[in-house]
Amino acid sequence: MKEKLEFLVYFLKKSAEEQKEMAVQEECDYLKGRATGRKLTYELCAKWIKEIIEKEEVSQ
Repeated sequence: MKEKLEFLVYFLKKSAEEQKEMAVQEECDYLKGRATGRKLTYELCAKWIKEIIEKEEVSQ
């Protein structure tokens, strides 16, 4: 299970980087804002999952 969660964290971080690049390339403020919002969402989800993994390791 830990390996799956770590892969998910990796995927979310990679997706956040892709969204960051997309936001930079967008000319329309609306689309730039959406890409930036997705980037922040992916980063937050990755952070939460990483915290869950760390808590599980400490409790074991």
